[in-house]
Amino acid sequence: MKDPLWQKGEVCKMLDLKYMTLTGWVFAGLITPEIPAPKAGSPAYFTRKNIHEIAILQKMVKAGIKRQMAKKVMDDSKMKAKILANNEIKYTFTINVTIPNY
Repeated sequence: MKDPLWQKGEVCKMLDLKYMTLTGWVFAGLITPEIPAPKAGSPAYFTRKNIHEIAILQKMVKAGIKRQMAKKVMDDSKMKAKILANNEIKYTFTINVTIPNY
């Protein structure tokens, strides 16, 4: 069965996220829709995985982490999903940090 797709307005409603915020994140390259808009004014489509990425980015930004840093954490970490008994998905991050010698 094919994963359902949602448009930007639907995603914003699900996550209580401002439309312009998501638009800005897509424009800045922080989030990449599964099916990007082919031209300005055309809809982009998001998968469940995209929605999870947006929700994680949203939580990090609300916690005070700058957008670019949050994106770097998501890209550099090994995000692993675990489906819980109540059908929730829990993500864990493994982040490696190297501190240079001074």
